[in-house]
Amino acid sequence: MANFCKTGVIARMRNAPAHIAVPVGAFFILGGFLSILPVFGLWMFPVGLAIMAPHIPAAGRLERRLLRWSLRKGFIRIKRVKRDTGEVQKERGQAENHGARM
Repeated sequence: MANFCKTGVIARMRNAPAHIAVPVGAFFILGGFLSILPVFGLWMFPVGLAIMAPHIPAAGRLERRLLRWSLRKGFIRIKRVKRDTGEVQKERGQAENHGARM
């Protein structure tokens, strides 16, 4: 999933020049307001903000504000994964190898 986020459409549009990214982001935001039509939906509003955020500071602030609000209200959940350090993995590897030798 992380690889998709780095190479996806939003990531590519965030790196696009402002004269391309701003109209595309504005199209997505306007499409979000037309959510009563079948093709358009509310999902387009945050995508448009994400595309415009690097080029327009107000869009970046609004994007961060909406993200914090949705985290606080529980619309978005972040799965926290405990990651082992290299030392723990090394110890596990040694223990597994030691068990195999017996």
